[in-house]
Amino acid sequence: MTTATMIANIEMNNGQLVIMDLSNHIITRKTLISGETLVGFSTDLIVTLKQSQVISYTSECREISRMNVFPGDAVRGVIGPNILIYRVKGNYLGTYNRNFNEITRRYLSK
Repeated sequence: MTTATMIANIEMNNGQLVIMDLSNHIITRKTLISGETLVGFSTDLIVTLKQSQVISYTSECREISRMNVFPGDAVRGVIGPNILIYRVKGNYLGTYNRNFNEITRRYLSK
């Protein structure tokens, strides 16, 4: 079993994500598809949004999984191995793992 290289920084360069390790060496590059944006990353997880899909990637930019979101939903952050997503339908903040399995759900007051 191989371990993923730890991400220290991601920079945008001419429509590409440049993923760097702790020594500031380039791990890999990922060209963003039209309409795709970086929404967050941690040491071993990259998360992008493309139209109505949230997509998770490894540090080497291998796709892990995708999840559909509704209009008004918003990725609120990537914390460690988890992705925080506000779900407008239901008015809650959900915590998901890299495969988009829901871990927790916190309802917000109206």
